[in-house]
Amino acid sequence: MPNDIEDVPGAVPPGYYAGWASPQAEHESPFTGLTALQRIGGSFMPAIADRRKANVELVASFEAEYDIPIIVVVKDIPSLREFIQAAAFDDRRIFVPELFASDPRWPVRPGDMHPSAWANRIVSIGIASKLYRLGIIPEMTFNENEQAVIRVFERLEAEVAMTTETVDDYSSALSQIPTAYEHEDPDSREGVLYGLNPGGTMARAGTLFLRDPSNSSRIAMRIKSLPNIDKYPGTVRFSVRNREGGMKETTVRIASAMVDVLLEVPKGSFDPLVYEVSWYFDFSLCSGPDTCSSGQLLYARFD
Repeated sequence: MPNDIEDVPGAVPPGYYAGWASPQAEHESPFTGLTALQRIGGSFMPAIADRRKANVELVASFEAEYDIPIIVVVKDIPSLREFIQAAAFDDRRIFVPELFASDPRWPVRPGDMHPSAWANRIVSIGIASKLYRLGIIPEMTFNENEQAVIRVFERLEAEVAMTTETVDDYSSALSQIPTAYEHEDPDSREGVLYGLNPGGTMARAGTLFLRDPSNSSRIAMRIKSLPNIDKYPGTVRFSVRNREGGMKETTVRIASAMVDVLLEVPKGSFDPLVYEVSWYFDFSLCSGPDTCSSGQLLYARFD
């Protein structure tokens, strides 16, 4: 599942000490999770691609160190197929058939699509069959019902091998990323990866996606600072990346109640023009062990 590939082992974003702030607990969190961004194409931006690549490389390094064969179970085919192939797991993938994934017995509980005991048994049959076909384990004996399950897995694998579908063009999804962030507009959260709640409260670290409709050269932001910041000034480091990975960095001093920020945009060529704005403060104010903030973002828009 995409959220597992992207978040493990970094479920809680930098700047937090709280399980409820995990992108995997979106319904419990005041901060937008990864899943909202996947629905609008944000999962193809550099921040998530970096995390995804690092985590799959971690899996590959484990296999190399311990010589334990790994089977990659892919439940979301369109968004992961191309990436898993690039990670050298091409011949050791099984795809979960929709027949099982949509079965009411699949969820561990209503609203939670992680696999139940029934679902784990189904997937384990598919894995065992795959391991045998790869010559990794000896032949196993399956009963009639298990053989029927294996045939469903094998049919899907054959269909995937024959398909010419690609996931290179994300234009339609990316065109839904907002062109500006306004803290009073609840829809603005759709462009947030993490670190920003609906009222604009900024965590120490965060990432916001913005779509540029007019080939602008700068992004303007206004930040309301924490109380007494004039007595204890700090800094915040911004980075702006385009879809190609080009980056511009800026460090801004935070020493007054209101701070205006202008960020240079690295020119990109991919259409639509979508940029990733990330920040990291060198300070935060905590009202509890798991509720820390560094300021309030009033707006972010192209200048």
